[in-house]
Amino acid sequence: MENDNYIKTKKMPELFMTIGKGDSTWRNKILNGNVVELAPFSYQICICVTCDDDGPHKDYWLKGHYQGCFFVKNPILNMLLIDFIKLVKKINETIKKIYPDYPIFKGSTYVEIYPHLIKCIDDIIELFKNETCNNQWCYEESCDINNKLYNADNFIKKWWKKTMTMRPLGQCCN
Repeated sequence: MENDNYIKTKKMPELFMTIGKGDSTWRNKILNGNVVELAPFSYQICICVTCDDDGPHKDYWLKGHYQGCFFVKNPILNMLLIDFIKLVKKINETIKKIYPDYPIFKGSTYVEIYPHLIKCIDDIIELFKNETCNNQWCYEESCDINNKLYNADNFIKKWWKKTMTMRPLGQCCN
């Protein structure tokens, strides 16, 4: 498409990943007559599109910014919630050092960003494994995020095509 280069010079697609603090969900268990708060069996890391300007990315964001999530599966059944919160905080701090723009991921298309998300999730899982000395940490993708990102890219292309065909010949967007 002749407008592809023009499209790529406009606002770049951005995805936002939220690991959170580890304190949003927990399980209660009675041990020795006391209620103890335990870490969740799975922990959700959400992926959303971001938007800070008018245009196609905002229009897509308005359709629904949530793109899916990764569920981190916790293999340590009796991990205390307080320990899990400390672990997630440490992983957040490490990920911020590895990925300087975290929690934002940018690319020329949404689909181009997806492998970077997977790499980050793989790094997060490795950190869970290394910090707990347990190699059974893993994740599941909640839905086909890559397909949703493909749809987002198509939405952006159609938006630009429609916008460019509506302008008088020779007039350009700012």
